[in-house]
Amino acid sequence: MKITYITLALSLLLGMIMPNDCYAEEEANLPKQNNASSVEMDANTQPVEFITKKQKPNNKKDTYKVEESSVFGYDFLKNGETDTFPEVSTGILADYILKPRDEISIDIWGELDLHYTLSLDKDMNIIIPEAGRVSLGGLTYLEAKNKILNQLGKTYALFINAANPGIGKAPVDISLAKTAEIVVFVTGAVLKSDKISCKSSESSLFNLIKKAGGVTDYGSLRNIKLRKINGKEISFDVYDFLIKGKLPREVKYLNDGDIVYVPMINRQVTVIGSVKRPGVFELAANDKLADLIELAGGLMPDAIPGLKITRIVRGNAIGKVLDVNFNSQGNFELCDGDIIRAVVDQNNNTTGRDTISISGTVRFPGKYRYANGEKITEFLKRTGGLAKGAFPAGAKLIRNGSPCIINLDKAIESPGSESDFVLCPNDSISIPIFSNFVTIQGAIESPTSILHQKGKDAYYYIENAGGYKNNADKGDVKIIKPNGSIVDASSGSWFTSNPEVPAGSTINVQEK
Repeated sequence: MKITYITLALSLLLGMIMPNDCYAEEEANLPKQNNASSVEMDANTQPVEFITKKQKPNNKKDTYKVEESSVFGYDFLKNGETDTFPEVSTGILADYILKPRDEISIDIWGELDLHYTLSLDKDMNIIIPEAGRVSLGGLTYLEAKNKILNQLGKTYALFINAANPGIGKAPVDISLAKTAEIVVFVTGAVLKSDKISCKSSESSLFNLIKKAGGVTDYGSLRNIKLRKINGKEISFDVYDFLIKGKLPREVKYLNDGDIVYVPMINRQVTVIGSVKRPGVFELAANDKLADLIELAGGLMPDAIPGLKITRIVRGNAIGKVLDVNFNSQGNFELCDGDIIRAVVDQNNNTTGRDTISISGTVRFPGKYRYANGEKITEFLKRTGGLAKGAFPAGAKLIRNGSPCIINLDKAIESPGSESDFVLCPNDSISIPIFSNFVTIQGAIESPTSILHQKGKDAYYYIENAGGYKNNADKGDVKIIKPNGSIVDASSGSWFTSNPEVPAGSTINVQEK
C-alpha cells in the first residue's frame, strides 16, 4: 500500500511537537524541585561498557562515541583570556602587594598643585619631593596609600587632611599608575611549559596556568605547587577556591621568579545519580568516599545510604559492582576510574508525572526524578553519559504520547544551544546503537541495507539496490533520517546538490 505523505505531514504537525513546548497547563503545575535528581533502577542492574578519557574508541569512523565529561574544575583553567579580579575604583585590589618597579601616582590640587609619578626602587622605597623617603616594602596597596597620606599630612599639615584626603584645602588622590612586569615559570602537566611575562597585578596562579595553555587531561588541580624564589613551597588545591571560595594571597599575586608546577593527577572518579553535584572529580591523596560525596554536594534527601560502585578491572572494560553503605563506610578507599552511583529510595512515592525515562545506550538507563528547567545535556550527566556505541543522531523523544524530532548530537556538540532542549515531566528518551548502514525500501528491485558512504545522495543507494521498479514514482523519494525527520531526496536545485543521506537513514521509494 502506498504511504501518503499528506497523512505523514499532518502527523508531524499535530503529533511531533517541538521539545521546548511543554503544555502550558502542565508547566503551571510542575513540581518545584532541585535540578539534581535521583535515579530509580533495579539494584542488580549490570554495568555497561563505556569510554573514558584514558580509553579512546578504536573505530575512528564511529564519530558518535562520546568521552566522559570533563573533570570538575578543568573548564575554569582552560586556555583563554586571563581574568582580573573584581576592580575597585583604581582597577587594582586593595590587597595587591607592591613590587619593585611599580609606579605610584600622587595628585594634589586646590591650594597646592603637585603631581608626581614615582617608581619603587629595588629596596621598595619612593622619594616624594619635600616629604622625603617612604618605605613601602611588604605593604599592600591600601596600606601603602595610608602610609603615603600620613607622610604628606605631616609635611603639608595646613593643607592636607590625612584622615580624609578628599576634603581640606588640598585634596589628594593616590593611585597605581603602572604595575611592574614579572616573569614566572610554569611547568609540569600544562599544554606549554614556559616562562611567562605578565603584569604583576594580573599574576594570579590561575592566569599564569591559562597563559601556559591550561592543564592537560592528566594534570592535577588538587596539588599545584608554587615554589617561591626564597625556597618556600606552597601547595594549592583549586577545589578549595571553586567549592569553598578560599584563595590565599600567595596564589593571588605571584612574584618575579616564582615557579608554578602542575603535577600529574592521582585519582579520578565519577559520581552520578541522587547527589546535588554529579560529575567527574579528582581526588586528593587522602580523600575517601565521604570526601567525594562532600565534593558532590552531598546526597539528595531521597537517596539511600547504599551506594553502587562500579570498579573497572585492569584489562577489562566491563566493571564489577560493589555495594557500599555510606553511613558505615565513609572511609571506603576509592580507586582511579570508580563510578559511584547514589540510588533513590525505592519506597519513595514517585509518580509518572515527575519522572524522566531513558533507555538504550547510556551508562545507567532507567527512570529518573524530573528536575524543573533541566536541559537534555544536563540530564545526560545524571545518567553517567553515553555508553560505548551510542548514536545520539538517532535519539527519539516521546512527550505526552507523541514523538518529537530532536537533534541530540547537536545538543551534545553545543550545550546551551537551541538544540539543547528543556525536559518536561514524563518525557521518555531512547538512544540507539550506532548504525553505519542505509536502508532502501519501497518500489525498488532489491530492498536492502547498504554500508553508508559519506557525501552520497539517495540515488546512489537506489542504484546500488538494483534501481527502480517499473511502478516506482521517481518523483516521490523520501529520506527518513535517524531522528525521524523527513526530507525530499530531490530537494536540490540548479545551484545546490541533492541532500546527503546520513548514516542510519531509511530511503523510501513510493509506488505510482
